Formats: sequence, C-alpha cells, structure tokens
Amino acid sequence: MSETVSERVAANVRAEAARLKMSQRHIAHTLGISQSSANRRYLGITPIDVNELYRLANSFGVPVAQLLPAEEPQGIQPVAM
Repeated sequence: MSETVSERVAANVRAEAARLKMSQRHIAHTLGISQSSANRRYLGITPIDVNELYRLANSFGVPVAQLLPAEEPQGIQPVAM
C-alpha cells in the first residue's frame, strides 16, 4: 500500500522537526492545538491543513514546498471540470 499525501507531509514534518530537535509539544504550541491533536497530525492520522502547514514551515524556517511531497503520489486522479 502506498503512502497518502497526508502521510508524506507528516513524514516531512517529522523529519524537519527531528532535524531541529523540536518536540511535539512545540508543534502543538505552534499550531495552537492540544498535544494529542498534534500527535495525530504528526503521525499522519489527521491531515495537516494548509494554514497549519504554513505555520509549521514558518516555525521550521523552511519554504512550505519543502514539507510537501517531492513528486505526485501514485493513484492521485485529476479533478474533472
């Protein structure tokens, strides 16, 4: 089974947080959510929304694009217009 976009974003957030030695508590504070809610985002259970992604990127000092998957995941279908 392949990873979802949310799981890939969560993995990138975990990697960046680890690089900076940033705790889940700090992530929760940055996002203004409980530590248990932060943990669900950190693990990819709950998707990180766009506003949260911008807050995290700002906190990490990286561009938002660095937290997004480098390539489009398999199985993503374009939306018909």
